[in-house]
Amino acid sequence: MASQSGFPSSYDPSKYYDPEIQTVREPARTIFEEYSKIPNERIANHINEVVRLCGIDPLPMYRSIQILELDLHRMSIYPEILERVKFGDKFLDLGCALGQELRHLVHDGAPSTNLYGCDLTPDLINVGYDLFNDHATLQSQLSSPTYSTTSLI
Repeated sequence: MASQSGFPSSYDPSKYYDPEIQTVREPARTIFEEYSKIPNERIANHINEVVRLCGIDPLPMYRSIQILELDLHRMSIYPEILERVKFGDKFLDLGCALGQELRHLVHDGAPSTNLYGCDLTPDLINVGYDLFNDHATLQSQLSSPTYSTTSLI
């Protein structure tokens, strides 16, 4: 019989993933330390605490916690994006999830007022603020579209 999560009641997620994050790799570690001002030795605990406090089902969150493996900076166009945003161009991250790529741009010197993010899951955007400790400081506009089921037909 399936549980409410859709998995069989015998499913044991601990066989497939570690329910607690132990380490965070670069450059995410530096973003947490320098941008979010979280001491290095507290980063993993901080992430685990945010996940627990937000009441997020661990399996989807830990799949998405791989989102912390930042990708934008690896693209050859990243220096141009960063430079253009620094000089006033706007950048929109569609499917921004936690907003981690936007925060990386801010850490690298982009003004957050020139950055925009949109995600279908408002909970991810909200968790991002808790995760990166920047409710009061991030000036980017992050939003989730609103729609009704009738607009989808």
